[in-house]
Parts: sequence; structure tokens; C-alpha cells
Amino acid sequence: MFRVIEGTIRPGMRILFMDTDKECEVDSLGVLTPKPREIDQLSVGEVGFLAGAIKTVSDVEIGDTITEANRPTARSFPRL
Repeated sequence: MFRVIEGTIRPGMRILFMDTDKECEVDSLGVLTPKPREIDQLSVGEVGFLAGAIKTVSDVEIGDTITEANRPTARSFPRL
């Protein structure tokens, strides 16, 4: 699960996990309503999940910043 802080995420986008410097393409997005439901996009303030070609669990860290690979943010969002 993740929350969108800025921008919009859509299937087909290339994303970058900033802490691990791993990239993948978003295959699908979804929300829990309370059952999983696939959606076309997530925008600012929305919470959901994504599926992509993430190779191993170690490619992603809890609290990591996800950014667009082609236009990455300047720095990671601070962890709470």
C-alpha cells in the first residue's frame, strides 16, 4: 500500500524506488473497497496498491519513495 503525495500514477508508467534504485513498469493499480478493485489511476491523497515486475522483496523497502523514473523527484520524502 502507498499514498500519492504529488502527481498521478497510471499503469504503464516506469517508476523508481529511490532507496534501492530499482525501476519497474506499473502493470496495474488498485484500491481496497474492502475487496481489491482495479483502477485506472491514483492521484494526490489517494491510497492504493500496485503490481509490477518487482523481482525480489529486497527491491522495495518499507517507507521508500516511489517516483516517476523519467522525471524523478529531487529527494526522498522523509520517513515518519
